[in-house]
Amino acid sequence: TTGNSGGETTEPEPKEPLKLTLQSAQLRDAVVGSAYSMDFSTLLGASGDGADTVQPTDVSWALGTGTIPPGLTLTGSELKGTPTQKTTSGSSFEVIATYQDAQGKQVYTLKVGGRILHVTQIESGSGHTCVVTTAGSAKCWGQGSFGQLGNNTTANSPVPVDVFGLSSGVSAISAGGFHTCAIVSGSTKCWGYSGFGQLGDGSTGNSPVPVNVVGLSSGVTAISVGDYHSCATVSGSAKCWGRNINGQVGGDSAANVLVPTNVEGINSGVSTISAGASHTCAAVSGAAKCW
Repeated sequence: TTGNSGGETTEPEPKEPLKLTLQSAQLRDAVVGSAYSMDFSTLLGASGDGADTVQPTDVSWALGTGTIPPGLTLTGSELKGTPTQKTTSGSSFEVIATYQDAQGKQVYTLKVGGRILHVTQIESGSGHTCVVTTAGSAKCWGQGSFGQLGNNTTANSPVPVDVFGLSSGVSAISAGGFHTCAIVSGSTKCWGYSGFGQLGDGSTGNSPVPVNVVGLSSGVTAISVGDYHSCATVSGSAKCWGRNINGQVGGDSAANVLVPTNVEGINSGVSTISAGASHTCAAVSGAAKCW
């Protein structure tokens, strides 16, 4: 156009409206019981007039449609918390970012997996499973009808439960037919069914919590339990107790044994021992012996 002075003037170019966008992304999976965080400001984009002035701290954040997993909250731009429930296919939810008159939206899906159990040993019996955790505690799950889970009940459990009183110091564990034994700071403790004396506390009474094995308060280096008997390596010797109808305890009779007794002829050199259904074997100075 030509003005009154005869000079040319240029009309200002129309402004491009400010736009906000949230990038799509595959969120890192969460785990039940483990802290989780995701900052959506890292996915924020802006274009148009004034885009260079947009700061994530000036943006307001909100949840739109959908549901976030239980245990998590959106605080500012950050989704954080500790998930409390596993999701099989993931939870989908909408995140909304708003700055002045501009708004960006995006739907995300977050999967929450089951609690991860970190262990150093895992052992399965006839109907239950037990582990030693990296923290040195004992946990069991499965059939608990005789107290073999050690959590002071006779109820079954589909998830790991803490063995009563064994939150630390556990170095080894062995699950048998309906009972369990563990090495705890060099001593031995057992729990569950004891109809043949396999808990080693001098009785035939069941126990839903760990009991001390008579005479094995120190020096125990290996433990193994079978269906109805138990064995341990103690300062290089082999000791067994419980049902003995097939001679699996290693004594000179078929009578049941209620407390640990020496396996005849094996007084030293035992490095490991393994109790089966109705027999036992041990590594003795590099040789294999069974009874």
